[in-house]
Amino acid sequence: HDRQIGTEPWGAGGFFFGVVAGTGAGMEGALGRLGFMTPNDGLMTATWTEQSAVEFDLLQMDKEREGDMDGEVRLNRAEHVRYLREALLDGLGPEFACLDASQPWLVYWMLHGLDLLGEEELLGDVELRERVAKSIARMQHPVLGGFGGGPGQLPHLASTYAAVSALAIVDQIDKVVDRASLLRFLTSMKDPCNGGFRVTASGETDARGTYCALAV
Repeated sequence: HDRQIGTEPWGAGGFFFGVVAGTGAGMEGALGRLGFMTPNDGLMTATWTEQSAVEFDLLQMDKEREGDMDGEVRLNRAEHVRYLREALLDGLGPEFACLDASQPWLVYWMLHGLDLLGEEELLGDVELRERVAKSIARMQHPVLGGFGGGPGQLPHLASTYAAVSALAIVDQIDKVVDRASLLRFLTSMKDPCNGGFRVTASGETDARGTYCALAV
């Protein structure tokens, strides 16, 4: 824990860690006084350090924007709603092309964000619900069942979880999901050797796959 973290290019957080690095438990105490909530259980790991650097940067950004020095972070609901509405209705930019295999997740994250923010009127819009249903339906595998990360892609338990969750938010499950083929897909992912579920054909078996299968 005596590593000089502040010498690395961590942005604004780098300066902060340059001040408090090497103090062990004292570093966690300093973070706590600044309003950080991520505990490290006394272990100064690289991932905890990176997480705390991000939290520090965000706190500084909030102070600069609001002129507030009390360390309180507030959610800008209007801006989040605006961003999610535009992304959902107008589409995402080309920078999201790298997430082509995560299309059900993108739809789910946008809908779930709006749901958490209480945008019931938008989520109840008939046209929006139909658009979501049509988009997700194109990702349902016509032979194997389940949903892939995009049209024509092989089904995956994670993308199936996201697709079904997105449909549930807009109450379109019965209009899209082929329950019989979905059940076949889910049971085909059961690993007879350990009782868990593979995430996809010939894929890994882990708690993530089991959770997605049971949740669906």
